[in-house]
Amino acid sequence: MSQPLIPALQSYWLKIHVTTAALGEAFFAVGFAAGLMYLLQNVKFGSNDPKDRKEQRGVEFTLFTLVMIIAFVAAIFSFNSAGYHAQFVNDVTVTGKDDVQQTVKQTVDYVLPPLVKPYQSVQVNMTPFLGMTEPLFEAPSWMKGANAGRKFNTVIWSVLCGAILYGILRLIARKPLGAALQPFMKGIDPEDIDEISYRAIAIGYPIFTLGGLIFAMIWAAEAWGRFWGWDPKEVWALIVWLFYAAYLHLRFSRGWQGKRSSWLSVVGFLVVMFTLVGVNLVIAGLHSYAGV
Repeated sequence: MSQPLIPALQSYWLKIHVTTAALGEAFFAVGFAAGLMYLLQNVKFGSNDPKDRKEQRGVEFTLFTLVMIIAFVAAIFSFNSAGYHAQFVNDVTVTGKDDVQQTVKQTVDYVLPPLVKPYQSVQVNMTPFLGMTEPLFEAPSWMKGANAGRKFNTVIWSVLCGAILYGILRLIARKPLGAALQPFMKGIDPEDIDEISYRAIAIGYPIFTLGGLIFAMIWAAEAWGRFWGWDPKEVWALIVWLFYAAYLHLRFSRGWQGKRSSWLSVVGFLVVMFTLVGVNLVIAGLHSYAGV
């Protein structure tokens, strides 16, 4: 369940930052899709050569990640539509004015069935799920940050649903998903999709530079009084920017095309997805004001 933005974050610079950053990432997604299509077409899935086996595992891991994201979104919408709800209350320490710390009650709402409850929390209510009327275990004490228990629960559900969906697809295909998808790539010009991947990233990079870094810094200065603070989301946005800078450099100066370029476009977008989703779920920071 998304939480409303705190007042300090309610700024028109937020809309500008999010819109342009998302547009840049959309072009990265196109580059990723074209790069993955190139790999599905050119990786030798029937070979037992160590190099080919490594590429097969890389493609399969990428497909599993996509399946996991799809399964996660499907689970969220399914439980949300069904009206599932669980609520817990725990004590959290907050720092107020003059660095005075005080303990307040925090209410944590779950949309997904709570396999994990927040550390040292009290269950308020919980919709039964498959006979489960209370969480299986408690989040460990070392998991810090806003709603750490709920985010840990989301990670578990994502992996669990992804593994189940991936297993079902493997049973249907009776082979690795990459090998099953390869015949659908026949007839596509590999040079065309390689060029599409490159051009999409070349267009998306300056847009992301504006939205993900420059406009984000202006927003940060307005919301928090500083342009840069090494918050995890800021750091990973910088990593994304540096990664695609390296991609364009290698493409221009070293002539990296074909498989090498496609692998970079695929890995780069996985980094983007971790920045968008993973950072909020597994790393505490200023951008952890929303979660599932």
